Amino acid sequence: MIDPDTQSLIEGLLRIQEKHIIIKKETVDTLLKQEDFDPAFRTNLENYLNIAQVYYALPKGTLKEDIPLSISIKELAKLSNVSSLEKTYHILHEDDRELSCILKNCLTAPTAPKDASESE
Repeated sequence: MIDPDTQSLIEGLLRIQEKHIIIKKETVDTLLKQEDFDPAFRTNLENYLNIAQVYYALPKGTLKEDIPLSISIKELAKLSNVSSLEKTYHILHEDDRELSCILKNCLTAPTAPKDASESE
């Protein structure tokens, strides 16, 4: 027979299937006040919550949902360019398709003719 505390932990682990945990603010506040909450984990959570007041951790998958790839990639690129993300010199394997889409659109997009004032 499994004791209630172990059963609760197992039930919690079975719910972790996503990259994000969606939880009400009041529930988190209550958890943070509990003395049996691990201090290191509490610190990590508090640090994240403090950052969240200034920054957002926006999940790319949610932003891209139900939007054509060519549009979502362009908008994600704009958002990333003004974000606090560091520039890197590699593309994640899962983002290969997005990079390919950007390059194809860039290479196949017709160049706009110069205005008469620009060519003078």
